[in-house]
Amino acid sequence: MHRFAVVPCLLSLLAAPSAVQADRLRYDIYVGGVHAAELTVNMALDGSKYAMSIEGRTRGMTEWLLGWRISSMVEGERGESGVSPSYQRSLSRFRGTERSVDIRFGDGKILGWSVTPPEEPDPDRVPVTLAETTGAVDMMSGLLGALLDSADGRCPERARVFDGRRRTDLMFLDMGTVRLKPTTYGIYQGDAFRCLMTVERIAGYLKRETEWNRAEDRGRPATIFMQQAAPGLPPIPVRVESDLTLGQVVVHLTGVDETDVWPRLGPLPTD
Repeated sequence: MHRFAVVPCLLSLLAAPSAVQADRLRYDIYVGGVHAAELTVNMALDGSKYAMSIEGRTRGMTEWLLGWRISSMVEGERGESGVSPSYQRSLSRFRGTERSVDIRFGDGKILGWSVTPPEEPDPDRVPVTLAETTGAVDMMSGLLGALLDSADGRCPERARVFDGRRRTDLMFLDMGTVRLKPTTYGIYQGDAFRCLMTVERIAGYLKRETEWNRAEDRGRPATIFMQQAAPGLPPIPVRVESDLTLGQVVVHLTGVDETDVWPRLGPLPTD
């Protein structure tokens, strides 16, 4: 469920505070007005170290159709040159098929990755080469590095990411500030600055169209609304909107909690 995989990573971002901070963010995803999925994001910043974990699953009719689950984590360090992950691992299930992805890092670059079970060769998918991962990090670290610059109310420029299958550049455009009205779906209302995100597909994508890979959806942007959602927090994504063939996708922030738990990889979410 690639579209759901991209969204949770985007929503997991916090700008760096001056001291140790750990927070849990909760989001609901709606597709065409129907509650389709939910996400829980844990993030901790401790000096130069960071850790993030994400758990997500489908709900309602979407659960019956797709049965999507994800559990992902990353640890690394951050400095003047940006973020430098040390290890990233993801577990997922989609329509009954389970997969794990491990990405290995060293010397500030991707050293290699493995997918279990191994994917069968597909003539319609050109595999990503190691050379094409130059300058890229995992999805969570890439977005963290880009959006750390959003603490001053401005959008980042670009994030170069690799998820173990697809190599992507995420590009952002500042769209100014807007006032979000109260809604029963999310907890935030008030001013938010908007970042328009578009996706540049570099390698690893299917050439043929599928129900989840429609040509008309590939260039459609997503609007990310960023702002401080609670006292003591830096700006975080409070809402995300995108119009796809399946219907409008809207992601709402539904909860923010402080926690003393360092993020770890958990099992796939269950009922």
